[in-house]
Amino acid sequence: AIGTKLGASDTANLHPDLLGQSRQQIIQIDTEPLNIGWTMPVSVGIVAHAQRALIALSVQSTRAPFDGVRQVQAARSRLGYFTRAMGSSAGQFSARDAVGLLSKHLPSGSIATCDAGENRLFMLRDFQCRGTTSVLQPNGGGGMGYAVPAAISAALNTDTLQAVAVCGDGGFSMTMHALMTAIEAQARLLVVVLDNNILGWVYNGQRERIIASELYPFDYAAIARAMGCHAVATDDPAVFEAELKSALTQPGVTVLVAKTTRTDRYQDVMSGLHSHDIYAVPQQP
Repeated sequence: AIGTKLGASDTANLHPDLLGQSRQQIIQIDTEPLNIGWTMPVSVGIVAHAQRALIALSVQSTRAPFDGVRQVQAARSRLGYFTRAMGSSAGQFSARDAVGLLSKHLPSGSIATCDAGENRLFMLRDFQCRGTTSVLQPNGGGGMGYAVPAAISAALNTDTLQAVAVCGDGGFSMTMHALMTAIEAQARLLVVVLDNNILGWVYNGQRERIIASELYPFDYAAIARAMGCHAVATDDPAVFEAELKSALTQPGVTVLVAKTTRTDRYQDVMSGLHSHDIYAVPQQP
């Protein structure tokens, strides 16, 4: 366990099918001594910088007959990539289908960043890292607004073929001003906004008790264009796919706003190990 406090969201509430002291040895690496064994007992605690600790451990692991790279390659060759049927149509655009289209067309070697909130769960469930593509995501409740600044950093400080930020309309509202920085720095950036006029995680967690989780229908594409971005908003998956393929060949900053429905919920993509939804208002009997 590297750089994680092993909190409830990381361990499916310490589900015994995932973690078990009787059959596992947990090695926890963290730069903060207080995090070692903070939320659950660990067999070995290592206080160190993650990179240096992994290099030291890799020297020791050469004694063991384990080739993780080859095992992953063999599994990928045998199993391939998962497929999920898309059911969107014009006016009924699924946020999960928007993520699926991004996964389909994003070239190998890209870096995708996702925000906190419901969009992050769709990315972690439906986006597939093909080739050497990477996904960066925040954890915990404080990562709202992470996607756009992180993608700008990836565009400016790495040799990635394509930096793309995926965020909801709530997260985009918090950090859309960062697009001005991207333009000033001449970054090549794609931003995909999943816009359903709600704070999805909050809204769907409130169930029938909706309080201050619906958003005004701002025209985010018009705002982005006013800043100097190329920007398109659409509720048609065919138009979104065409604009996405075009954006991957363009310089500068492009913002694609997917006007999505509210039918996708974070509860639908949670791990089956979650016996109940700890994030939501309890179900009424």
